[in-house]
Amino acid sequence: FETATLRLPDGGTFTIRALNQSPTACYVANVTLNGQPFNHLELPHAAITPGAELIFTMTADPAAPRPRNHLSRPFSLSTASPHSTE
Repeated sequence: FETATLRLPDGGTFTIRALNQSPTACYVANVTLNGQPFNHLELPHAAITPGAELIFTMTADPAAPRPRNHLSRPFSLSTASPHSTE
C-alpha cells in the first residue's frame, strides 16, 4: 500500500504512508512521525490520538536502513522507571 488512513473516534485521522514503495523496495530507510524523525520500536497511543502522519521511506538497498542498535528500546526492555519519559 502507499497510503492508509484511519478515522479516529475524536474526528482526527491517522495516516500511514510508504514512500518509494515497490516490490523491490522492501527495506525501511527511515521513519517520520508528524515530520520528525521517529526512532522508536513502539508507537504510543497518545502520539496518534490527536491525529498524526507516520511515513516510512522505503529503499531497495539493504545497506541503507538504520542499524537496530540506534533505535530506542521499548519500555519492556529498558531500565527506566514506569514514569520515565525515556
